[in-house]
Amino acid sequence: MINLEQDKRIKKEISKFRKFIKDLDTEEKRMAMNMVNELAFMKITLEDLKKEVNANGVVTEMPQGEYSITRENPALKSYNTMIQRY
Repeated sequence: MINLEQDKRIKKEISKFRKFIKDLDTEEKRMAMNMVNELAFMKITLEDLKKEVNANGVVTEMPQGEYSITRENPALKSYNTMIQRY
């Protein structure tokens, strides 16, 4: 779920991206805005995932009853998937 702070950051990115589509005609601008909205969301999400990985490392420990296992940080997995699409 997107919180207020994330929403504010996404809107700021949308404003930056709008500069690139300002000269398009109305229909092209409408289509481009759909992509701009997704691009802004992805950029902010990638920043947040990167912070998570930097804070907790690429490998995390997961408790399994009396023992624990190490695994790839789920945030890293999400980051790697999303960065390819970004």
